[in-house]
Amino acid sequence: MTVSYPQLPRQIAHPEPGVVAREEFSANELAVTAEVSTAALAEQARAEEEAIYVVSARFPRSQDDARQEILAMCRRKRFADSAKGRPGAIFEKTLGGETIRGFTVRFAEGAASAWGNLRRRASVIFDDPRKRIFRVVVEDIQKHVVWAKDAVVEKTVERRTEKDRHVLSVRTNSEGKRTYLVIATEDEMRMKENAEISRTERNLILKNIPGDILEEAWDV
Repeated sequence: MTVSYPQLPRQIAHPEPGVVAREEFSANELAVTAEVSTAALAEQARAEEEAIYVVSARFPRSQDDARQEILAMCRRKRFADSAKGRPGAIFEKTLGGETIRGFTVRFAEGAASAWGNLRRRASVIFDDPRKRIFRVVVEDIQKHVVWAKDAVVEKTVERRTEKDRHVLSVRTNSEGKRTYLVIATEDEMRMKENAEISRTERNLILKNIPGDILEEAWDV
């Protein structure tokens, strides 16, 4: 007499990353898991890194062409002009009784596009209940020059009303009115993060562009 025993579950060879495949009792089962192979992620990151430098080598920057593109950009009225609520290419604000002027985020983003071969990235390096810190990096992948700076985003905002808010402190502003320091909502945090990262990127982008070209752009 021949006795047949049920076959034990066995792993199917070569499943895709993040997928567990089993064959048991004449049936196939695919189970998707949240874990993706660390080796696969590392390989993907390495391939992306190599591709960036390959593209940079194939399409090198011409400083003369980039300069002409930046100056042409500044001659466009709708780009340079700050009228009608547009940010324009130059900002002006008063701080401590002194007027400060400088290039805006809008200008820096346009200049980065014209300059080319610049890689920008931001990653969280610290996070606690009161603040989140981003490491902002701008890399010239053609010249192998890297500029980095930390952007600190406090998880609080000031509001004139405390209604439905978690109040941390209260102060009287210059108008004699009460101002409340409250915990920022997710939408408020998103806006603060985007603004702070953009301002930090602006400063790092400008470090990659020669000063004489920036002076010409300012004059235009």
